[in-house]
Amino acid sequence: MIHAVLVFNNDGKPRLSKFYSQSSSSPALTSKERRTKEECCLITSSSPSNLKYEFLKTIYNLTNHHQNTKSSNASSSSSSSKTNFINLDQSVLSLLNKNFFHHQKHLLPNNTRHPSPPNLDFFQLHPDYLNLELCLVYRNYATLFFVFLIDQSESQLGILDLIQVFVESLDKCFKNVCELDLIFNYDKLDLLLNQIILGGIVLDTFS
Repeated sequence: MIHAVLVFNNDGKPRLSKFYSQSSSSPALTSKERRTKEECCLITSSSPSNLKYEFLKTIYNLTNHHQNTKSSNASSSSSSSKTNFINLDQSVLSLLNKNFFHHQKHLLPNNTRHPSPPNLDFFQLHPDYLNLELCLVYRNYATLFFVFLIDQSESQLGILDLIQVFVESLDKCFKNVCELDLIFNYDKLDLLLNQIILGGIVLDTFS
């Protein structure tokens, strides 16, 4: 299932945030999964605005850091540094901080204080969220990040292709979509997305 479709600009400002949720009473969920969802409180459209703000900020920081790390490691033979997938598990906090300081120590003069790692307040305040086996799939187009939050029932490569379909559909609708199109045409954006994804389920994969 797709749990969220998010679009950020390069400054981290959200230009689209759409959340999907499966009812906790759904028979498809085991009692353990139902209890975990209730305890971890998946972010939904009805979540408090301050909680959604922290969540969106954290997702952008994590995605942007991953993209920058991937770019700096372009010559690396490690395939993991070149993917567009981020598994949201307990390794996120430790690996992110480790990679950040390793990267920064080559950029700063000796005896210079290292800057703070990217802000991951949401995961630090809600660590149980990292037990839900979710994944971020993203693409970066010019000044925009398109980020999909999915669970294990979805194919990561399939969602990567779906993002491309979504962007191509936007290009057809707005004649080469740009950030301003998303800001001033939210109704069209929402309508187009609903033709591709409804209730977190993929309806159409053709642009």
